[in-house]
Amino acid sequence: MSATQAAGLKALVQQQRVTDYPYYSSVCFRADFVYDTDIGWHYTFARGQVRRAFAYGRGQDGGIAGFTLATDGLMTLCETNLVKPHETLSGQQVQIDGLGIFVKPAMTDGLRFVQARVLAQIATNVSVQFSVNGDENLFPLGTIQQIPAAGGLVGMGNDDLAFIPQNYTAQDLSTNIGDPFPFCQNGWQTRGNYYRLPSGVIWNPEGNADSMLNVIFTNPRPWTLYTGGTPEREQLHMIPGEAPIPWWPDYVQVILTVQLIAQIVGNRTRTA
Repeated sequence: MSATQAAGLKALVQQQRVTDYPYYSSVCFRADFVYDTDIGWHYTFARGQVRRAFAYGRGQDGGIAGFTLATDGLMTLCETNLVKPHETLSGQQVQIDGLGIFVKPAMTDGLRFVQARVLAQIATNVSVQFSVNGDENLFPLGTIQQIPAAGGLVGMGNDDLAFIPQNYTAQDLSTNIGDPFPFCQNGWQTRGNYYRLPSGVIWNPEGNADSMLNVIFTNPRPWTLYTGGTPEREQLHMIPGEAPIPWWPDYVQVILTVQLIAQIVGNRTRTA
């Protein structure tokens, strides 16, 4: 092989190939139905709560992302495709160009669909941060309505916490979940709709700098959801002639999935 041919082969072997790949991870926002003598029946999300996407792998407990073993079980490919928390797969180097946040339409327990009033509060009261080196140099992205996604926030959903008129009968309640509750939109549902990072970010394999991916959802302030929709309309439903009964979910919940708009970068093979 001539020197020219050898140089050409070396250049070919060292070329980089770029392949699209959908890294993704989910977080869960859930609050139980509780009673307080000062507030009444409500669901509260405390200040300082943190949920981390990409912080667990398949077959692991998703508690760090807001899931619970009792309700959700161990995490599956429906929640994430990571094998190890924070790390790329099989030593891959990943170029991240952007990300999108998707709303899952149903709960993991299979009992109810997305609760629009909870989603509206998340969009207002939860901040999102991004980093590939753990908790150092966190990049604030804003709130979820500032982060477009192809499966974005468009339209409305059932309002499980809407005020129910006191003259409703048991039959009315069994067929009516509440009026639709509209929520904001973060762009059209198209493939090209996502949050573009100012410049491409390299997520490196384990053992290198920038090898620990975090997308962090934080409650910088507390917020509360009330039965009946507002504190003034807080209620336990009253069926005429019967004792007061709670006609509200045991808990409220929304699941969000973060997907990276990313490319795997690796050495090109001779057959590639």
